[in-house]
Amino acid sequence: MAGDGGVLKRRIRAGRGEFPIDCPLNDTTVKLHYRARPHRPGATELEGGGGGGGGGGGWAYDSAAAAGEATAAGAGAGAPLEVDTGCGELPEAVELCARLMVPGELARAVAQPRYAYQGRDDAPAGVSQDDVVEFEIELLDFHKEGHWQNLEWAERWAILERLKARGNALYKAGKWKYAANRYQRVLQLVDSTRDFEDEATVDRADAFKLAALGNLALAELGAGEAARAVEWCDKALKLEPGSGKIMLRKAKALSLKGDFEEAEELLAAAEGADAALRADVERERAVNKQRLKAAEEKQRKGFGGFFKK
Repeated sequence: MAGDGGVLKRRIRAGRGEFPIDCPLNDTTVKLHYRARPHRPGATELEGGGGGGGGGGGWAYDSAAAAGEATAAGAGAGAPLEVDTGCGELPEAVELCARLMVPGELARAVAQPRYAYQGRDDAPAGVSQDDVVEFEIELLDFHKEGHWQNLEWAERWAILERLKARGNALYKAGKWKYAANRYQRVLQLVDSTRDFEDEATVDRADAFKLAALGNLALAELGAGEAARAVEWCDKALKLEPGSGKIMLRKAKALSLKGDFEEAEELLAAAEGADAALRADVERERAVNKQRLKAAEEKQRKGFGGFFKK
């Protein structure tokens, strides 16, 4: 599967369609179930099973159970996961397998740590980042989008809207990393486009790009990465230098970084650019002053302790 033997997959149940034309090869939205457990070398490595994948079997993670809708029928019985491939939400082995499956197919895979949970923060209880992991994947369906450059503009706008909406939903749920991945996907698609029809098309694409950059800044702020938020704001301000909303977000990020004076200057600029932001600016200005006061008090205490030595 991975070219280096890092993922070994075996089909347990055939699906509907023809390989590979009915597989989600390109980045798209997929609906699936998957389960995970540490691989047991002494067990049958990729032993098959019927129907829903063999019942309990000591699985450490079951996506249907995680959704709170699993039943005694095992994997495949609960609400499916609906995720966008190419955004990092799934372990790499699961995504590699799903891309080469047809709807209805059930498969098992054994993945080396780098294709499972190594370097990820979502390893389930009972599975470590260094474990070789056995996965069971059932692809239920996927959105057939086709290649980006071959799509009509109406289809492209729909994809961008969906990615933006899913990113916003993940942001509201506090899943900053996955939200950011959706926004970055919007940027990748827009930046890869060369066949703009007219100025109106360019303007609409730029609007998606500006929204994605601003939302990336918000996601980084949510994740506590103020410096990264400033970087995204700077990119957004290159696209639209007079955006008061982006100035306000950058000011907040600067304040969190400890750049209080620069934050204050930018808050004044944001208010000048958009009078409708006055109340938001005043709130952030008060918070910025509180942070400055706290930083000065901490510095004073630090100096006091130094001179007492």
